[in-house]
Amino acid sequence: MAACKCRKCQANLSTKNAYKATINNRSAYFCNEEHYAKFLSEAAADAKKKEHSKQLQDKFYNLMCEILGVNGITNTALWKEKTEINKVFSDDVIVAYLDENKSWITASVSKLSGGVYGKIRYVSVILRNKLGDYKPKIVVNDAPNVQVDETFYDVVSSTNKKRRSLEDLEDEF
Repeated sequence: MAACKCRKCQANLSTKNAYKATINNRSAYFCNEEHYAKFLSEAAADAKKKEHSKQLQDKFYNLMCEILGVNGITNTALWKEKTEINKVFSDDVIVAYLDENKSWITASVSKLSGGVYGKIRYVSVILRNKLGDYKPKIVVNDAPNVQVDETFYDVVSSTNKKRRSLEDLEDEF
Protein backbone atom coordinates (compact mmCIF):
# COMPACT_ATOMS: atom_id res chain seq x y z
CA MET A 1 0.00 0.00 0.00
CA ALA A 2 1.60 3.25 -1.18
CA ALA A 3 1.24 6.61 0.50
CA CYS A 4 0.12 9.78 -1.26
CA LYS A 5 -1.13 13.27 -0.49
CA CYS A 6 -4.37 14.96 -1.39
CA ARG A 7 -3.63 17.63 -4.01
CA LYS A 8 -6.26 19.92 -2.47
CA CYS A 9 -5.67 19.76 1.31
CA GLN A 10 -2.28 17.98 1.49
CA ALA A 11 -3.66 15.29 3.80
CA ASN A 12 -1.69 12.04 3.95
CA LEU A 13 -3.61 9.16 2.35
CA SER A 14 -3.08 5.65 1.12
CA THR A 15 -3.55 5.08 -2.59
CA LYS A 16 -6.05 2.33 -1.77
CA ASN A 17 -8.48 4.74 -0.06
CA ALA A 18 -7.83 7.89 -2.14
CA TYR A 19 -9.87 9.18 -5.06
CA LYS A 20 -7.65 8.84 -8.13
CA ALA A 21 -7.85 11.16 -11.13
CA THR A 22 -5.66 11.71 -14.17
CA ILE A 23 -4.51 15.30 -14.68
CA ASN A 24 -2.16 16.05 -17.58
CA ASN A 25 -1.48 12.33 -18.09
CA ARG A 26 -0.36 11.94 -14.48
CA SER A 27 -2.13 10.33 -11.55
CA ALA A 28 -3.39 12.67 -8.88
CA TYR A 29 -4.93 11.67 -5.60
CA PHE A 30 -7.63 13.41 -3.56
CA CYS A 31 -9.50 12.73 -0.32
CA ASN A 32 -12.83 12.53 -2.16
CA GLU A 33 -14.66 13.72 -5.28
CA GLU A 34 -15.54 17.02 -3.60
CA HIS A 35 -11.84 17.90 -3.18
CA TYR A 36 -11.25 16.89 -6.81
CA ALA A 37 -14.06 19.20 -8.01
CA LYS A 38 -12.76 22.09 -5.87
CA PHE A 39 -9.23 21.52 -7.19
CA LEU A 40 -10.47 21.64 -10.79
CA SER A 41 -12.54 24.78 -10.21
CA GLU A 42 -9.59 26.54 -8.54
CA ALA A 43 -7.30 25.45 -11.37
CA ALA A 44 -9.77 26.84 -13.92
CA ALA A 45 -10.02 30.13 -11.99
CA ASP A 46 -6.21 30.38 -11.84
CA ALA A 47 -5.95 29.72 -15.58
CA LYS A 48 -8.56 32.42 -16.26
CA LYS A 49 -6.71 34.87 -14.00
CA LYS A 50 -3.39 34.14 -15.76
CA GLU A 51 -5.02 34.64 -19.16
CA HIS A 52 -6.47 37.98 -18.03
CA SER A 53 -3.06 39.03 -16.71
CA LYS A 54 -1.43 38.03 -20.00
CA GLN A 55 -3.98 40.07 -21.96
CA LEU A 56 -3.30 43.11 -19.75
CA GLN A 57 0.47 42.70 -20.24
CA ASP A 58 0.01 42.55 -24.02
CA LYS A 59 -2.29 45.57 -24.02
CA PHE A 60 0.15 47.53 -21.83
CA TYR A 61 3.03 46.70 -24.18
CA ASN A 62 1.04 47.68 -27.28
CA LEU A 63 -0.11 50.95 -25.69
CA MET A 64 3.44 51.84 -24.69
CA CYS A 65 4.68 51.10 -28.23
CA GLU A 66 2.00 53.43 -29.61
CA ILE A 67 2.73 56.15 -27.04
CA LEU A 68 6.49 56.02 -27.58
CA GLY A 69 6.12 55.77 -31.37
CA VAL A 70 8.21 52.63 -31.80
CA ASN A 71 7.49 49.24 -33.35
CA GLY A 72 8.96 47.25 -30.50
CA ILE A 73 10.55 47.97 -27.16
CA THR A 74 13.58 45.91 -26.26
CA ASN A 75 14.58 48.09 -23.33
CA THR A 76 14.07 46.25 -20.04
CA ALA A 77 13.52 49.55 -18.22
CA LEU A 78 9.87 49.35 -19.31
CA TRP A 79 9.22 46.24 -17.23
CA LYS A 80 11.31 47.51 -14.33
CA GLU A 81 9.28 50.73 -14.19
CA LYS A 82 6.02 48.80 -14.53
CA THR A 83 7.00 46.50 -11.67
CA GLU A 84 7.60 49.51 -9.43
CA ILE A 85 4.26 51.06 -10.36
CA ASN A 86 2.52 47.69 -9.80
CA LYS A 87 3.54 47.80 -6.15
CA VAL A 88 0.87 50.48 -5.70
CA PHE A 89 -1.51 50.19 -8.66
CA SER A 90 -3.04 47.19 -10.43
CA ASP A 91 -2.58 46.38 -14.10
CA ASP A 92 -6.26 47.13 -14.74
CA VAL A 93 -5.87 50.71 -13.51
CA ILE A 94 -2.60 51.28 -15.38
CA VAL A 95 -3.95 50.01 -18.69
CA ALA A 96 -7.23 51.90 -18.29
CA TYR A 97 -5.37 55.16 -17.61
CA LEU A 98 -3.02 54.67 -20.56
CA ASP A 99 -5.94 53.82 -22.83
CA GLU A 100 -8.02 56.86 -21.81
CA ASN A 101 -5.13 59.35 -21.90
CA LYS A 102 -3.12 57.90 -24.78
CA SER A 103 -3.39 60.96 -27.02
CA TRP A 104 -2.33 63.40 -24.27
CA ILE A 105 0.61 61.23 -23.16
CA THR A 106 1.69 60.69 -26.79
CA ALA A 107 1.67 64.45 -27.39
CA SER A 108 3.72 65.02 -24.22
CA VAL A 109 6.26 62.34 -25.10
CA SER A 110 6.62 63.54 -28.71
CA LYS A 111 8.02 66.85 -27.42
CA LEU A 112 10.98 65.04 -25.84
CA SER A 113 14.27 64.55 -27.57
CA GLY A 114 16.41 61.60 -26.71
CA GLY A 115 16.16 57.86 -26.62
CA VAL A 116 13.51 55.37 -25.64
CA TYR A 117 14.86 55.05 -22.09
CA GLY A 118 14.17 58.71 -21.29
CA LYS A 119 10.68 58.46 -22.76
CA ILE A 120 9.92 55.34 -20.71
CA ARG A 121 11.03 57.14 -17.56
CA TYR A 122 8.90 60.17 -18.49
CA VAL A 123 5.78 58.03 -18.95
CA SER A 124 6.60 56.27 -15.68
CA VAL A 125 6.66 59.61 -13.85
CA ILE A 126 3.35 60.60 -15.44
CA LEU A 127 1.78 57.33 -14.27
CA ARG A 128 3.12 57.66 -10.73
CA ASN A 129 1.82 61.22 -10.43
CA LYS A 130 -1.57 60.78 -12.08
CA LEU A 131 -2.76 57.32 -11.03
CA GLY A 132 -3.40 58.31 -7.41
CA ASP A 133 -6.24 60.64 -8.42
CA TYR A 134 -7.44 58.54 -11.35
CA LYS A 135 -10.97 57.12 -11.37
CA PRO A 136 -11.71 54.83 -14.32
CA LYS A 137 -14.62 55.96 -16.48
CA ILE A 138 -15.72 52.42 -17.20
CA VAL A 139 -16.58 50.51 -14.05
CA VAL A 140 -16.89 46.74 -14.33
CA ASN A 141 -19.25 45.49 -11.65
CA ASP A 142 -18.70 41.82 -10.87
CA ALA A 143 -20.83 41.94 -7.72
CA PRO A 144 -24.42 40.78 -7.99
CA ASN A 145 -27.10 43.44 -8.10
CA VAL A 146 -28.69 43.86 -4.70
CA GLN A 147 -32.04 45.55 -4.29
CA VAL A 148 -32.13 47.77 -1.23
CA ASP A 149 -35.40 48.72 0.38
CA GLU A 150 -35.03 52.34 1.40
CA THR A 151 -38.31 52.64 3.31
CA PHE A 152 -36.87 52.01 6.74
CA TYR A 153 -37.67 55.37 8.26
CA ASP A 154 -40.42 57.88 7.79
CA VAL A 155 -39.09 61.34 7.18
CA VAL A 156 -40.55 63.78 9.62
CA SER A 157 -39.95 67.39 8.90
CA SER A 158 -40.63 70.01 11.45
CA THR A 159 -41.08 73.69 10.82
CA ASN A 160 -40.84 74.42 14.53
CA LYS A 161 -37.63 76.32 15.05
CA LYS A 162 -38.10 77.04 18.72
CA ARG A 163 -35.06 76.23 20.79
CA ARG A 164 -35.47 73.53 23.36
CA SER A 165 -33.39 72.71 26.36
CA LEU A 166 -32.02 69.31 27.26
CA GLU A 167 -34.64 69.01 30.01
CA ASP A 168 -37.41 69.27 27.39
CA LEU A 169 -35.76 66.57 25.30
CA GLU A 170 -35.37 64.28 28.34
CA ASP A 171 -39.10 64.48 29.00
CA GLU A 172 -39.85 63.20 25.50
CA PHE A 173 -37.73 60.10 25.98
